Amino acid sequence: MDKHRKIIGNIYFGLGVILLVLLALTWKNSSESIEQTVGSSFYLLGIVAIIPFLAAGVSLLGNFRRAHWVCLPISVLFLFSFPIGTIIGGYYLWFYWKRSKSAA
Repeated sequence: MDKHRKIIGNIYFGLGVILLVLLALTWKNSSESIEQTVGSSFYLLGIVAIIPFLAAGVSLLGNFRRAHWVCLPISVLFLFSFPIGTIIGGYYLWFYWKRSKSAA
């Protein structure tokens, strides 16, 4: 099960990094001033999406005891991002239930 935890942690951390790079590239190519872009809902939504993915990845890779507090809600919400999010969210839910059954 440790292998699956590392795979899912790398996926979540990688998604957070990809979102961060895409946000930085769109910010750099934006013709707006910094004051206008910080207040823009697009960038705020991007930052709000990046933080949970990075937190989930770090908590799984660091093998934190309460990593499921971050990862479980993200995985459930990620199920609605068809098709990639459904696969990744389902993979984490499978891992979570498999791990909780073996711990009991």
